[in-house]
This record gives sequence, structure tokens and C-alpha cells, in this order.
Amino acid sequence: MGMGGDGGTFIMAGGCVCCVALITIITLIATSFSTLEANQVGLRYDSVAVQVANDGTLFAAGVHFLGVGHWFIVYPTTQQSVKFQGSEAIQARTRNGLEVSLDVSFNFRLKRSLTDLVELYYDFGEMEEVATVYNRIARNVVRTSASRYDAFAFFFNRTQVETEMTLSLRSQLDKTHGLLDSFQLLDVTLPSRFSEARVKQLNAVQEKEAAANEKRVAQISADTRINQTSIEVEAIIITANKEAQQQRIAAAADINQLQRRTAAEAAGFRKIKDELNLSPVDTLGYVYVDALQEARSNGKPITMRVPAGKYKFFE
Repeated sequence: MGMGGDGGTFIMAGGCVCCVALITIITLIATSFSTLEANQVGLRYDSVAVQVANDGTLFAAGVHFLGVGHWFIVYPTTQQSVKFQGSEAIQARTRNGLEVSLDVSFNFRLKRSLTDLVELYYDFGEMEEVATVYNRIARNVVRTSASRYDAFAFFFNRTQVETEMTLSLRSQLDKTHGLLDSFQLLDVTLPSRFSEARVKQLNAVQEKEAAANEKRVAQISADTRINQTSIEVEAIIITANKEAQQQRIAAAADINQLQRRTAAEAAGFRKIKDELNLSPVDTLGYVYVDALQEARSNGKPITMRVPAGKYKFFE
């Protein structure tokens, strides 16, 4: 009777041990599986060896059997965004010592090769630690770049400042297994006394530009007047040349007509000379008399001296 009771106890104890063992085995098997989301990659971590497993495998999305004591060091494959704004704005100093508050943002990705991610883990740790390091790198880059410029450069050469910050941060992230996709200098806040000085400078610049515009307008007006005067002078010259040409043509016509008339008169006088058989002196006298008669017929008195000598047409 006693032995039967002891046997039952033994069986019950064995059953309990088997149940515990089964549960333990099931738990161990369940914990040997790990899952990666679609936007994740993982490194297999060996907790026994306390290191990333040296199996040359970078695990992608899906469910994976890793074994007991193994799990994933997870890194994102998507773009990560960081923004320093408002109370988290980066405080820096310009080259001339003024305090400046800079609102910036940037987007980055991790290099996805196995070598880069393994080195990233040993250098900085998991993604939370990596993000902290990248934020610190970004702050240092912005502060260093800001110290190379005077305060006015953040307003008048802002693109240049932003470009230098972008190139510097890209270089630093590249050295720490990251890729910079974009960087933006969102806002710049300087002390109020500088803002007042900046307003005065902007007003001075605007006044200078206004004066320059007035000068350009006056120059354009003067050039227009000069051009108009030149056009008028050219028109006067053209008109004068045209009138002179017309006068030359008219004078040439008058000369031609006079020449024809003179030739006709000469031919008439030669004919009279031949028909009346006049000497050259008598012919000249006849010409004088003819001219006198023509003048009288036109109502114009003429006073002339009669040439000395004896002329047949006076007889």
C-alpha cells in the first residue's frame, strides 16, 4: 500500500518534469524565431559569444530561425528625418562672435552593405545610439560652419552657408556609414540689436538701389533726348539736301533754257547779219537796239550809251 503511493507520487513528479521540459523546449524554439519588417534589415547577434554572428549574412524582411540565444540587431532601410527647431534649435556663434539660433533639418539613410552595418554596430551600437551620434555630428557640423561666416552672411549669402553645411555633413556621415539625402537651413535668429542694425542696412541698400534706379531713369531719358535730337538733325539735313538738290536741278534747267535761248538768238542774229549783209560792228548795234525795244515793250525803262561809230541801221 505504501509502495503504491510512492509509485504514484513518482509518476506525478515525472509528468511534471516532462511538462516543464516540454514547455521549456517550446519556449526556446519559439524564441529562436525572429521577424523583420519590410523596411528593416538585421544582423544576427550571438548572446553566448557576445558578438555579431560571423556568418556573412545580412537578413532581410521575413521570419527567420536564429537559434537559442540569438536575436536581431535591427536597422531601418528607409529615410530617416531629423529636425532641430524651436527649443531644440542649434545654438552657435558667428565669426564676429554673435550668438545665432539655427533651425535646420536633414534626411539620411544608412549604408546597406553587411560590412558597413557591422562596423556601424561596433562603432556606435543599435539604431537608437546611431541616431544620437548622428544628431551630435549634425550639431557640431552646423556650429563649425556657422563660425566661418559673419552674421550678415546668413541673410545675404544664405545659400552659400547652407551649401557648406550640406557638404560638411555629407562628408561626416559618409565616414560613419551614413548617406545624407538632403539638408535645409530653415531659419536664422540673431540678437534683437543685430536685427535692428540689419533693418537699417536693408533700408540703406533700398535707398541706394532707388538712387541707382533714378540715375538709370535719368540716363535713359537723356539718351532718349539725344537720340531724338539726332533724329531731328538727320531729318533737317535730309530735307536741306533734298531742297538743295531741287534747287540744283532747277538752276540746271534754267541754265539749259538760257543756253538754248541764247543759241536761238545768236542763230537769229547771224541770219539777219547774213541777209542784211551787216558788218560785225553793225550787227552789234542791231543787238543793242533789239534789246532796247524788248525792254520798252516790257515797260522797263533802259538807259544805255550808243556806241561810237556809224551804223547802217541808224541811217
